[in-house]
Amino acid sequence: MQVYELMTPHGSSVVNEYRVLVSQEMRNTALDFAQKIITTNNQYSRLLPHQVRGNACLQQQLEIQRTYIGKLGEIIFLHFLQSKGKNVDVKDMFQVFEGQSNVDSFDFETKDGKTVDIKAGFRKIHTRLLVNIEQFQNIPKDFYVAVLFNSAETDSNSKLIDLNSVTTCVIKGYASWHDLNSADVRNFGEGPAKFISYNALKGIDDIINKF
Repeated sequence: MQVYELMTPHGSSVVNEYRVLVSQEMRNTALDFAQKIITTNNQYSRLLPHQVRGNACLQQQLEIQRTYIGKLGEIIFLHFLQSKGKNVDVKDMFQVFEGQSNVDSFDFETKDGKTVDIKAGFRKIHTRLLVNIEQFQNIPKDFYVAVLFNSAETDSNSKLIDLNSVTTCVIKGYASWHDLNSADVRNFGEGPAKFISYNALKGIDDIINKF
């Protein structure tokens, strides 16, 4: 796995971000998981942009895309931790849960039992770590890690990207639950969410040391 360290200004300080190359195997694994969980109706139905409601085909494409990107973010973070010599329990990472009340996300866990959730961005307009307010309140995590993928849009109106165009990812940093609890709330098109700008996040090296 190829990882490149980037010294990046975050507010008044400089932190390490990490650029990671995304392999075809990673993309295939994430897409297989996404298609399996969405096409078998085992995915919790989240809020979607208003323009796709009522369009079942487009809705499914967006759900596959969202699940694909989310799982790819988790795969990237797993390989990143392993590149740092960390052993991580990932036995449930690709488990497909039955029932609409379940979600597909996987939590990493630190040595002291803290939960770590991966939040992925993938479009040029994505400049913030977002956590849906309902998720933040009902399923809180101790830490939220932001990763940002490159991608090529196929249709900006429908928010679709070329899934195979994702070739790199930058691990931008993290925010704690306490950071987000005091953060603002805004609706960016898919319901109200807590948000923090990428350039205001803490350096990911702090999280690495917890594993």
